[in-house]
Amino acid sequence: MFPETPQSAIVLLSSADSASRARGVQVIAEVYWTVIYRHLRRRFQMPPDQAEDVSQAFFLHLVETDLFAAYDRAHARFRTYLRHCLDNFAITAHRKASAKRRRAIEHDLDFASVEASLVAEVSDPSSFDRDWIRQVAEVAVERTLVALERNDKAKHAELFRRFHLHDEAPSYQAIADDLGVTVTDVTNWLHVARREFRTVALSLLREITASEEEFADEARDVFGIDVKRSRTAGSAT
Repeated sequence: MFPETPQSAIVLLSSADSASRARGVQVIAEVYWTVIYRHLRRRFQMPPDQAEDVSQAFFLHLVETDLFAAYDRAHARFRTYLRHCLDNFAITAHRKASAKRRRAIEHDLDFASVEASLVAEVSDPSSFDRDWIRQVAEVAVERTLVALERNDKAKHAELFRRFHLHDEAPSYQAIADDLGVTVTDVTNWLHVARREFRTVALSLLREITASEEEFADEARDVFGIDVKRSRTAGSAT
């Protein structure tokens, strides 16, 4: 029922091993870079070029400094602490006349597509968290589709796309007719795909949370999964 526990990227950020730190930054970047960019554009009203520069510089800051040594998981969720660090960093960067662009991570940051979706959005304190939740869900979906395709479950991936990534979900019969399979096949394959998504989603949250309590809170808030209740039910059977 529960995925194998991956190593927390937050722990990796403080590792003495450079490869481990780089892995931690990669995972954090995958979830946070669009959130950070949108936050800089909205809250600080940075022009796109400057927001790009500051986003890159902030990730470089993660690599070069022990930024999270002072992070106390008992007082705040990691995403709250990271936003606080970002705000402090951005205030300093915002005072500079220009920022030198520096590539901090091996990750394709498609700023243009994010900018296209950032239309007349009003900054408010909850924007960062909403963006974060949306990005976590998107990363989990992307990882799920990759995992299904890698395991020769292309039809399972296609069913997941049609039922969860389109504006209107089709009927089971319509999909069965279109794919030339039975409704039972559609039902079973979609169940497998959804189970894979749950596994991937929980694994992702394990990577970007710092404690068991934070993991449980984020699983509930982002995906509506009560991991504590699920564990209790599983142990009772």
